[in-house]
Amino acid sequence: MISQKNIALFVIIAAIFGGLLIPILSFNLAFATSQSEGGEVTGGNGGSEGGEDQSEPQPQPEPEPEPEPGIIPGPEQPIDPCEENPEAEGCEPEPPIDPCIEDPTAEGCEPASVPTPRVTEPPDDDCLYDPSLPKCAPIDGECPEGFNMNEDGQCYPDKPCPTGFERRNEDETGTCYPIDGGSPSPTPTVTPTGNQTEPAPLVNETTPTTNQTTPAPAALQISTDKKIYNLGEMVTITVKNNGNETALLPNGALGIGIKNLDTGKSYRIIATQALVHLEPGESKSIGWNQNDAEGEQAIPGNYRASVNPDSFADFKIQKLLSPPPPSSSLPPINIVIVTEINTQIKNYYSTITTPTPTSCTTPQEKTIPLGPGTIANKGMRILAVFDPCRLVDGGAILNLPSSNNNLKLLAVDLEGSGSNTEVHKAVVMDLQRIQRITNNQILYNVGFRETVTGESPITDNTDTIRDINALFLWNDSTRRINFINDNSIALNAILSSSD
Repeated sequence: MISQKNIALFVIIAAIFGGLLIPILSFNLAFATSQSEGGEVTGGNGGSEGGEDQSEPQPQPEPEPEPEPGIIPGPEQPIDPCEENPEAEGCEPEPPIDPCIEDPTAEGCEPASVPTPRVTEPPDDDCLYDPSLPKCAPIDGECPEGFNMNEDGQCYPDKPCPTGFERRNEDETGTCYPIDGGSPSPTPTVTPTGNQTEPAPLVNETTPTTNQTTPAPAALQISTDKKIYNLGEMVTITVKNNGNETALLPNGALGIGIKNLDTGKSYRIIATQALVHLEPGESKSIGWNQNDAEGEQAIPGNYRASVNPDSFADFKIQKLLSPPPPSSSLPPINIVIVTEINTQIKNYYSTITTPTPTSCTTPQEKTIPLGPGTIANKGMRILAVFDPCRLVDGGAILNLPSSNNNLKLLAVDLEGSGSNTEVHKAVVMDLQRIQRITNNQILYNVGFRETVTGESPITDNTDTIRDINALFLWNDSTRRINFINDNSIALNAILSSSD
C-alpha cells in the first residue's frame, strides 16, 4: 500500500518537473539547430570551426511597415446608396434643371430684363459754386443754353454770383466764392409743365452749399398783361401771393422762368440775386424784353412763364404786323428814331474839331472806344461819319458786353451838309458772333458792302441803302447798357466818292 502511494507521488513530481523542463529543452534544441545550419564565423579567412561545411544563408522575410506615429487608421466611410442609385427607395429626387438657364431663347422663357440706362443730370445752379461736379460736364461736348465752359472743360451758369459771393480775378473756373462766410440764395426749380393755372405752393429747395431752405410755401398766382405780343414788345409778368404767409422769392426776377413751348428753349430774366419778400395779397411785376441771355430776340411762337410746375401763364409772340400804308403809299415814319439820329448828327457837327475825310481813296482804320460809359434805352451813338465819301467795303470787329440786349449796328444814309444834315435811310446790319472772351465781352464781326439790305428802324420794313456815309450804334432795348473799358469797335473802312 505504501509503495503504491510513493509511486503515485513520484509520478506527480515527475510530471511537474517535466512541465517546467520542456520549454527549456525546446529552446536549447532550436538554438543548437540554428548553429548547426549556419556555422560559426571564424574571423577573416571565412572558414568554419569543427570542419563543418559552409552553407548558403536563407533570406529573411521583410518586416511589415509600422504605422506612422499619430496616424490611427479609421474605418472606411460608408457609401451613400443614393449616389449609386438616385431612384432607390428613400432617396429624394434632384431638383429639375431650368431649361431657360441653359437656353434663355427657348420657347416659354422670358427675356432677361435690361436695366434702364441712367439719364445724365444736366448742369444747374449748383455749378455756380462747384463747376467740378459730374453734372457740370458738357453734354455732347457743349454746354447748355445759359452756361459757359471754363478752362477745365466744365460748364457754369452765365450769370452773376448771388449776394455774398464773388468770382476771383485769377480764377478761370467760373466758381462763385463766399465773401466773409456768405451763403447763396435759394433758387427754386423752374420746370413749366402741366395745364393747370391754379395757384400752387412754391417749391422749397436746398441751396448748393448749405442746408438752408426757403420759408414755408405760399400759394402763388402768375399772369401776363396780354395774351398776344408783337416781336420786341415788352411782356409784363405779375406774381401774386394768394396765401396766408409771406412768400420768399429767390431773386429780383421773382423766380420766373420762361420757356418756348414749341422749341423747348428756356429764357431767364436778368435781375438782381437779392431775395424778394411777397406779403399775403401782395403782387409784384417784372418785364421781359423777349431777349435771351445773349441778347438775341425770341422767335415767334407759344411761350409759358412759370414760378413752379403748377403756377404759370401762357402767351404768344407773333410777327409784327405792318399797319396799312397811308393814302400816299409811303411807309409810316418812326419819328422817335428819326429825331434821335438827327439830334446826334447836329451835336456831332457842332462839336467836331477834325474835319470829315477829304480823300475818299484812303482806307480809314481806327479803334472806337465804347467804355467806360452807358447808352440809354432806345438811344443812339455815332461811330463814324464818312460824308462826303461813302462806304463800299471793309469790315469791323465789335467787342460788346455779353448782356448787350439788342445792341445793333446801323448803316445810315445822310443827306445835306454840316448842321443841316438829316437822315434819309437807315438799316440794321447783321452781326456775326465770333466768340466769348470773358463774362463781360463777346466778339462780333461784320462785313461792309456797297449796298446793304436789312430791317429799317425808321419804317419797320425791309429797306436797301446804296450810299452809306455814317455808322451808328443803336440800343434797341428797354434798359440802358453799361460798357467797360475793353468794349470797343475796330473799324476798317474802304471808301469811295459819292455819285
